[in-house]
Amino acid sequence: MNNFSDDIYIRFVNFCREHDLISKGDSVLVAISGGADSVALLDLLRRWKDEGTEFWLSAAHFNHKIRNESDSDLKDVQRICRALNVECFTGEGQVETAGIHQKRAVHDIAREMRYDFLMDVANQKCCRDDHHEKLPLIATGHHLDDQVETLLMRLFSGGGIEGLAGIRRSLDFGEPPHARLIRPLLGFRHEELISYCQEKPLRYVEDMSNYDNTYPRNRIRHKLVPSIVDLFGESALQGISRSADHAGHASVIINHFTEKAYKDALLERRECDIVLDYHIISSYLIGLRYNCLLKAARELTTRQTRFTYERIKTAEKRLINRYKGITELGDGVSTCVHHDRIWIFRQPRNLLPIQLICPGSYDIPDWGRLELKAISPDQKEFPPPEGRLFLDLDVIGTNEISIEPAGSGDRFQPLGMTGHRKVSDFLSEIGVPIHRRRYPVIRAKSQIAAIPPFQIAERYKISPRTKRVLKIQWTDC
Repeated sequence: MNNFSDDIYIRFVNFCREHDLISKGDSVLVAISGGADSVALLDLLRRWKDEGTEFWLSAAHFNHKIRNESDSDLKDVQRICRALNVECFTGEGQVETAGIHQKRAVHDIAREMRYDFLMDVANQKCCRDDHHEKLPLIATGHHLDDQVETLLMRLFSGGGIEGLAGIRRSLDFGEPPHARLIRPLLGFRHEELISYCQEKPLRYVEDMSNYDNTYPRNRIRHKLVPSIVDLFGESALQGISRSADHAGHASVIINHFTEKAYKDALLERRECDIVLDYHIISSYLIGLRYNCLLKAARELTTRQTRFTYERIKTAEKRLINRYKGITELGDGVSTCVHHDRIWIFRQPRNLLPIQLICPGSYDIPDWGRLELKAISPDQKEFPPPEGRLFLDLDVIGTNEISIEPAGSGDRFQPLGMTGHRKVSDFLSEIGVPIHRRRYPVIRAKSQIAAIPPFQIAERYKISPRTKRVLKIQWTDC
């Protein structure tokens, strides 16, 4: 007759097989905190491996240096892994210090640093030469209670379909994917995993902050979930989990159509901005417009920024109505509409004046790359190729040339014109959106000589008397 831990093991193996989480030859890295969930996960995987399933198994622990017990937790984890004869990799980070410097929530930074560490270990330490073609697996101890708590929290905060999908059983991680996250314990209650550890017995550590009801998740865990079970039974939790599965399937379908719609509307993609076709976007249903804006905003951030529904909704409405200003989306990302184009962008970094030397090459952060070269008049191409300008080098001189942002009142005389124009008006007429009006200009002493790659000033044009030509090549970032 099977005991409790044997029943848990059989259910665990069946769950992994049913959802195709682990197969022969996989490299599995268990993210272990030392809590009952991750310890039970490591022991279940170790037993499955010992009973003949061929996969590589190791563990990794990241010390966030947040709690007073962090260092002792690390030692406990190392003892647990030694007892189970599983190799353990460790890392640490100053999460609170990073939070102060980056002005971000400690919880978000902790998760980011932890998963970066797990990704590095999975790819650098766990991959074996004979199966590099397979993505390494990172197994986490998320269980059914975590799933229920996550879905309820997102429901209460107005989460969309993607959020209501909850915690996925498996998920490719990175772009392009560098690892796959798996959650083999999503079919188990937390109390079952505690009982498993106690019966074995397996040593585990307790994080006392999990009992602090000042945190919303803990209030859901200790007050709401028990009430749900009392009123509707254990099956209600499975029902909530199934709802997350349904939302996950719907999310996959929505993402499929969003990808196609986004690709059809995409006009330009650069390091700091994305341009979408206004007419194509405005022809979409409102939900598809919303998703395309959200996708563009996410592509411009390196972090997993949570853009709020209210901001994306406001931006969508303003863009469709051709609002003339800029709408902030969050995390330094904004949007505007200009000349039948929708711009989603990060504000370019402030450009400090750069003294230019010919010949020379210069990277202009968030703008582009500038190359200067002196050539003879007979080497000048006509018409100039895209991004290329030619000026009279003897007129412009070589001593006081600089590139710097255009000022709000700057004026210049465009080639072929008799009068002067405001730089901002010129940029607007050629389709440069409002957020890029402080465009880099090349100055000769105090005069604007060129706005690469668009136009040169009349004073510096090539003439029959020109003996040396300054070739300017501009490449957008």
